[in-house]
Amino acid sequence: MFELENRRLNIVEFTANFETSLNIKVLLEAGDTYKKEGELKTLSILQPFQTQVVARILVEKGYKLDSKFGINLLAVDKKQQYQYAKEELEKVSQEIGEYDLDIDVG
Repeated sequence: MFELENRRLNIVEFTANFETSLNIKVLLEAGDTYKKEGELKTLSILQPFQTQVVARILVEKGYKLDSKFGINLLAVDKKQQYQYAKEELEKVSQEIGEYDLDIDVG
C-alpha cells in the first residue's frame, strides 16, 4: 500500500507507475475515478492537507517491483487561499490572546 500525505496548500496530482514491474496487480479502491481495472499506472488527486491511499498492489510469486512516481503541484483558487489564511490568522490571534503580553512599543 502506498499512502501520500499532502501537507501543503496545493492540490497534488500524484502518478504511480508500475508498468515495468512483473507479476503484480494494482488493486482498485472504492471511489477510484482515475484508475482503470488491469492498468498498472494510477493517478490520484489530493486536496490540500489530505491523506490518501494512492496505490494498493498485490504481488504474486516471482514478482519484480519497479516503480516510478510523479508529482504535480497545482495552486488552489484564491477563495480557498483566503479562507485558509483567515482560519490561520484567527487561530494565531487566539493563541496570542491567551498570553498577557505587556510590551511597550512606543
